[in-house]
Amino acid sequence: MAQFIYKINLKGKEISGIISAVNLDQASQKIQEKGGYILVLKKRFPFESLKIIHWLEKIISSLTERIKTSEKILFTTQLGAMLKTGLPITEAIEAFIEEKPTGASIILKNIVDNLKSGKKLSRAMADHPRAFDKVYISVV
Repeated sequence: MAQFIYKINLKGKEISGIISAVNLDQASQKIQEKGGYILVLKKRFPFESLKIIHWLEKIISSLTERIKTSEKILFTTQLGAMLKTGLPITEAIEAFIEEKPTGASIILKNIVDNLKSGKKLSRAMADHPRAFDKVYISVV
């Protein structure tokens, strides 16, 4: 079973999400059953297939620990929109990383890993104090 990222236009609103299906045709059929017009439908990149050494990620993360304000604003607004559609938070963050790869991608991937291991979002963000200050974490 593969996962596919989609964006549809449903009654004038763009809705994004992730759907599981055997192939692209089946994913298309499932989405068409929801109604609306398919704007984007592509296979989701499986993060689990990346075999990057953990210590290398930590080194790169420490070098790129800061996130630009514009990236943080974009991330926050898109995360909110994806969560409103009912997408789980880990999938929403992964979809953001796939669609908008930025300097923050390593930090966000680390946050996803922490969420999958059971940490709360606020605690996962607090692990990156140079990227997310206390005020931002409190608001989130």
